[in-house]
Amino acid sequence: MISFLVFIIFKIILIIINFTLGFKFHKNLITQRKIKNFNKNHDAVLLMTPTHGNIGDQAITLAETKFLREIFPNITSVYNLENFTNYIKNNNTIIFLQGGGNLGWTYNYEEENRRRIIKAYQNNNIIILPQTIYFDKNHTIQQNISSNIYSNHSKLIIMVREKVSFMIANDIFRKNKILLIPDIVTYLNGLINLDNMTRNGALFLIRDDSEKYLDKNLQNDFISLIKKEYNKCDIIDNILISHIHSLNETEQIVTNRLKFIAHHEIVITDRLHGMIFSAITQTSCVVINNYNHKISSSYEWFKDLDYIKMIKDNNINEFQTLINYFKNKKTLNLYNKAFFNNYYNLIRETIINLV
Repeated sequence: MISFLVFIIFKIILIIINFTLGFKFHKNLITQRKIKNFNKNHDAVLLMTPTHGNIGDQAITLAETKFLREIFPNITSVYNLENFTNYIKNNNTIIFLQGGGNLGWTYNYEEENRRRIIKAYQNNNIIILPQTIYFDKNHTIQQNISSNIYSNHSKLIIMVREKVSFMIANDIFRKNKILLIPDIVTYLNGLINLDNMTRNGALFLIRDDSEKYLDKNLQNDFISLIKKEYNKCDIIDNILISHIHSLNETEQIVTNRLKFIAHHEIVITDRLHGMIFSAITQTSCVVINNYNHKISSSYEWFKDLDYIKMIKDNNINEFQTLINYFKNKKTLNLYNKAFFNNYYNLIRETIINLV
């Protein structure tokens, strides 16, 4: 009798699994069919891709282009805004605007360009790819200007990459569709092969700009501690001096940086993409906060990874505790690509449902 019940339960489980997999497979086929029909009638352009040497921003460009080419094989990533109008053929051209951390007035040049494009193409579907939003209290006038321009575009969709920005967007861009999507660099998981990767030493990936929050003296204390625990300690930022003008350059730069990170045992970083690069290369990482919510809120996507840990109070004792944790840790849990795939599917569905 017991064996019969076990058999029945086993069969029910199989039926549920087959139904679930079959439903997902069927849904995926429908999505792929929609995409094929969709790109027959629409072309697309990715604007505001950066030429500067911030490797995190270059990784965003690479991930966006790779992702969007699934739907628009001929999409152009435009590195120079001087001639961007040449790539917008008509009202059917879908305009994608680069994601990142510059929606606000900290980087006013980018915000002004975004406003200009949104105002100029009122009849085109425009999608702002995952962004962090930050207007400080001294820039309420600029926030209101952006709010008016964005809200007056009926075909503008705004994607944000963490919950704080999601709340801000719903407050100041009330007429626009807002989507919460992880930073698109998570799409680059698998870009490099991690099999048989040799890891050695620690890497400090620390910023030195207006977003820096870590006290210089405390940073030196962190470095001194690391040098006692690891036989090697590299100290770099995520910035290159050179300017980038093609996707081939972008891919080479990002690939090299991912490999460099993956050759280390541990990364200590106050860069958002230092954390994301560590996550997708399965490298132990101590995350240090920056001056706004960009890192602390984005950390929510990765908090279940036991090899990504964030310092809350930025003190030497907390730092030592985390280093001891990683020194004694033998295994890492796996990066959950399926979790992020759900959000990539949301982007796909959003695009193909535009018309």
